[in-house]
Amino acid sequence: PAGLLISPATWQRDNDPIFFWEPPLAAPEVAGYSYGIDQAPDDAIDTTSLSFHVATGGSGPWTDGKHTFAVKAINTAGNAGAPLQIEIWVDTTPPQIVTYTPSPGTLFNTVSPAVSVTVSDGGSGVSQTSVSLFVNGGAASIAFSEATGVMTATGGSWQEGVNSLELRVADLVWNTQAP
Repeated sequence: PAGLLISPATWQRDNDPIFFWEPPLAAPEVAGYSYGIDQAPDDAIDTTSLSFHVATGGSGPWTDGKHTFAVKAINTAGNAGAPLQIEIWVDTTPPQIVTYTPSPGTLFNTVSPAVSVTVSDGGSGVSQTSVSLFVNGGAASIAFSEATGVMTATGGSWQEGVNSLELRVADLVWNTQAP
């Protein structure tokens, strides 16, 4: 996910991958290859190349979600081999804030009001290590449930008058929501 090789069935941010393949070793002359994106390849030759780039191939960039790329060789007699298939999971969207309390401008009569935020990520998910809350620039103690996306906080550097809260959150492939 972070280098030249994308592991199959792993969340990553590359939404226009390049696929490379090698011709089959024990096959009669290969005339070309058929590929399918999110579907099985047919028996028509799409390319004689040994690669496919999503960005320049007319099918990209891919939307967030799970995608399948399949390719198979077709020989000069028109016979096709079994397809090779790889599943790629794309996540380019940062987590979203669904709900939060307190609302801006809320008045409190306590020195440490409770803060609650629900975040959601439609792709890779949110990890507890990527969530933090700052009250007037000081870190607050938080609890975060990866299962529900709910963060609660207590403490922090609350002061009399106006206070500033800053939430920082990223998903598992480090798409970051603006604080």
